[in-house]
Amino acid sequence: MTIIDQIKEAVTIPEVIKEYTNIDLSKVNTRRKGFNIKCPFHNDSNPSFTVWRDTNRFKCWAGCGGGDVIDLTMLLLNVDKKYAIHQLKKDFEINSESGKGSGDSKSRKIKKQISLVNKEFNEKTLVGIHQLSNLDSIIDRKISAIKSIEDLELIGELYHLKPLINYWLDCLIHEETAIRFYTLKDVNKFIRRAMQYADKRNY
Repeated sequence: MTIIDQIKEAVTIPEVIKEYTNIDLSKVNTRRKGFNIKCPFHNDSNPSFTVWRDTNRFKCWAGCGGGDVIDLTMLLLNVDKKYAIHQLKKDFEINSESGKGSGDSKSRKIKKQISLVNKEFNEKTLVGIHQLSNLDSIIDRKISAIKSIEDLELIGELYHLKPLINYWLDCLIHEETAIRFYTLKDVNKFIRRAMQYADKRNY
């Protein structure tokens, strides 16, 4: 089996679209034998780009082109056939020695899933850091506004939160993922309780 045959067997048109374009296929039933999307090559008000899963081919009915995964990669990357084959082989980890492609294998899918999970976790960590920093600033403002013993008694509990907040902030920037993970769970629980308490007070 040639490298071209391996690529055509291992890589699908939807995978190439996901890899090299910003087109969102999440709302498209890509399991159908054939489906239409907006063409990535022209201003397409009505979906005129057809993908056939059974033959792993595509066609733009407005005249932008058609063909297999290699033809599509050439058009999307604006490269010749040799470079398109090289890029597909690299990006989809096609193993020419074994005659098998791993573009559709578990390893590549797992890598993408891990990347998405890490991205989501990092985003949630940043939200936690932002929430704690805001709370720390609020406490500082409350403390600076103290004018009487009564004021001190009202915000005394808040003052004692500062060491805990600083500890959590240190943990959320720790290099060990496990420490950040369990700290984020504690922070989220604390934030939820704080919001519930605030709602009751407002009520």
